[in-house]
Amino acid sequence: MLLVSEFRNTPAVTVEPSTSLKECLDIMERERFRHLLVIEAGKLVGIVVRKDIEGALRQPSRYPETPVEWVMSKNLVTVNNDTSLLDALKLMKKYKYSGLPVMDGDQVAGMFTETDVVKAFIAIIERENIS
Repeated sequence: MLLVSEFRNTPAVTVEPSTSLKECLDIMERERFRHLLVIEAGKLVGIVVRKDIEGALRQPSRYPETPVEWVMSKNLVTVNNDTSLLDALKLMKKYKYSGLPVMDGDQVAGMFTETDVVKAFIAIIERENIS
């Protein structure tokens, strides 16, 4: 059985709730990630994706200095290192998420994204010698 831990990004890119939207975009650009995990006092409290920030910045009431906590998603769906690849894919499909935080207990272990799905698909094809 293939596990999320075999394909996830490590470490995840994180920010604090007070990080500005502009700084989040700068980090995303520099690190080449579309997702940032929001950590407060060592705990995962949210996630923000690039399209959410870009959408927020198009609103007249939001400015580049706006803290990410005003835009981040707080209702989190996470997986563990030992979650099967299939279960992670089902969650991504069900919630229409492009990525899921990967947890090791109550600590962030990484991020599992659509890019990781492609890596897993390639690994499966290679293992099965399918061409």
